[in-house]
Amino acid sequence: MVTEISTAEEFDDIRNDLSGEYKLVNDIDLSSFENFEPIGDDDNGFTGTLDGQGYEITGLTIDRPDESNIGLIGDNEGIIMNIGVVNADINCDSRVGGLVGENSGGEVSESYATGEVTGEGDRVGGLVGRNTGEVSESYATCTVTGDNLVGGLVGENTNIVSESYATGSVTGEGDRVGGLVGWNNDFGEVIESYATGSVSGNNDVGGLVGENSGGVIESYSTGSVTGEEDNVGGLVGNNDGIVSESYWDTESSEIDESDGGTGLTTDEMIGEDAETNMEGFDFENTWSVILESDNDADDDGYPILKNLEREVQLEIQDILITINVTITTLTAEDITDTSAKLTAEVTDVEGVDGLNLYIQYRDSETNTVTEQPIISVSIDDITLPYQFSTTVTGLDEAKEYEFRGSADTFES
Repeated sequence: MVTEISTAEEFDDIRNDLSGEYKLVNDIDLSSFENFEPIGDDDNGFTGTLDGQGYEITGLTIDRPDESNIGLIGDNEGIIMNIGVVNADINCDSRVGGLVGENSGGEVSESYATGEVTGEGDRVGGLVGRNTGEVSESYATCTVTGDNLVGGLVGENTNIVSESYATGSVTGEGDRVGGLVGWNNDFGEVIESYATGSVSGNNDVGGLVGENSGGVIESYSTGSVTGEEDNVGGLVGNNDGIVSESYWDTESSEIDESDGGTGLTTDEMIGEDAETNMEGFDFENTWSVILESDNDADDDGYPILKNLEREVQLEIQDILITINVTITTLTAEDITDTSAKLTAEVTDVEGVDGLNLYIQYRDSETNTVTEQPIISVSIDDITLPYQFSTTVTGLDEAKEYEFRGSADTFES
C-alpha cells in the first residue's frame, strides 16, 4: 500500500517505517523542525520508495557538525524519485548531500536540490554525499563547501551518474574537488552530464571531476577552475581512468590544461557549432542544441539535456526569454437564460510578439470546458490594458458557469 504524505509530520513519520512506499501529494514545508533529523542512517537506511510526484520540500535546516550521513534522507538503499529540495541549509561533517547523505546502492532519479550544503569533512555533494548506487536525470544548484571529495552534485561516486548536472560553486579546502563529482573512483562512471559552477580547491581540482579513476563519457564543463597546488584541470584534475568524448571551455574556465578531455573555445561549444565540435555527443536523443533563433532563448547556448526541464537549464545560462502574460477576468453582461457577454483584459505581457486570445467557460455540473477563440493580436498593435470579449450562446439556464480569459503566444 502506498502512503500519501501531505504534512511535515507525516513526512517525518517515514522514519518509523523505512521500508514503506510513499508519495507526496503536495509541497512539504519542514520549517517547523528547527534542526531536522535525517531519515535513515548507516545502521538503518531507507529501503522503501519515495515518489515526490514533482512536489518540493522547503524549509529544510540541518545543523549537525559532528554527524555524518546527513541529508533529507541520511542513508538510501531504496528508490527516491521526482522530488525537489529547495533552499536547503545543511551543515554537517562527512557524507552529506542536499537530498541524500549516502546513496548506498539505492536509486535517485528526476530529483534536485538547491541551497547551501557544507561539510566539515569529506564526501560532500550538492545532491548526494557518497553514491554507490545510481543517480540519473537529476541536478543540484547548491553552493557546496567541504574538505576533501567535494562535488557540485556528488562528493564521491563509485557507481553511475548519468544525464545530470550541477551549477553551484564548489569549494574544497583539501583535495579531489570537482564541479560535478569530487572523486569518480575505480568503479564510477559519469555519463552524459555537465557542470557550470566555479570550482576551487587544493590538489586534484577539475571543472567536472576532481580525480577520475573510472570513466567520464560524453560530458562537459564550463566553470572557472582554480587550485592551490598540483593537478588542476579544466575538465579533470587528475585522471587515472578513461575520459572520452568530453570537453571543457578553455575561456570560461580560464585554464587550457586538463588531464583528459578536449578544450574548446566558448564559440565552439555553443549554438550550432556545438554539434560540429563536440564529437560523440548524441544530439538526437540526449542533447539539445540551443540557438538564438529558438523562441525561448535570447542567445546561442551550451547544449542542454533533453530529459531535464529546458526552462531551468536556459535560466542557468542566463539566456532564457521570460514569457509572462497576465489576464484578468472582468465581467459577464447582457445575461439571458441562454447567453452572456463575457469580457477579459490583458494587463501585462513580456517576452512574446503576439497573443491568440480566448474565452473559456466551464460547466460547473459536468466540468466540461469550452474554449472560444476571440482574436489574434500583435503586441506592437495594442495598448495595455487590452480588453477582449465575446457573446456566448447555447447556455443552459439550469446550470452554473465559470469563465476566464486565456491566451497562447506566437512569434512574428
